[in-house]
Amino acid sequence: PRRLPLQQQQQQQRLETLFAPLCCCCCFRAALLPQLRRTVRPNAPKKNRPAAQRRHAAAAAGRHPLQQQQQQQQQQRRRRQLQQAARRQPQQQQDAVKQQLLLLHDATASLLQQQQQHAAANAAAAAAASDAAATDAAATHAA
Repeated sequence: PRRLPLQQQQQQQRLETLFAPLCCCCCFRAALLPQLRRTVRPNAPKKNRPAAQRRHAAAAAGRHPLQQQQQQQQQQRRRRQLQQAARRQPQQQQDAVKQQLLLLHDATASLLQQQQQHAAANAAAAAAASDAAATDAAATHAA
C-alpha cells in the first residue's frame, strides 16, 4: 500500500483507536457520520442546503417571500393613496372655483341692486328738483 503523509497517518490511527470497539460497519458509519458532516458540510454546494436555511438566507438579504409580499402590498397601498389624492385634488379645485363664482355672483347682484337704488333715488331727486323748478317758475310767472 501507498504510504500516506504523516498527518493523514496520525489521523487514521486516531480514528482506528476511536472506533476499534465498534462491532460492525453500521456502528462505524453512525459514529463517523457527525465528523464527516462537519468536514463536508461547509463546502457543500448551495443546492444541497435545506430549504429552511435558504429561506433564512433570503430573509437576511431582504428577499423573503413574505417580505416581498408585504413590500408589494405597501407599494400598492401607496399607489392607491396617491391616485385617490390625485382624484380628490381636482374635485377640491372645482369646489373652490364654484365657491368663488357664487361669491362673485352675490357681489354683482348686490352691486346691481345698489345701482338700481341709486338710479331710483336720482330719478326721484331729479323729479323733485324739476317739480320745485316748475313751482318756482309758476310762482314767478304769477308774480
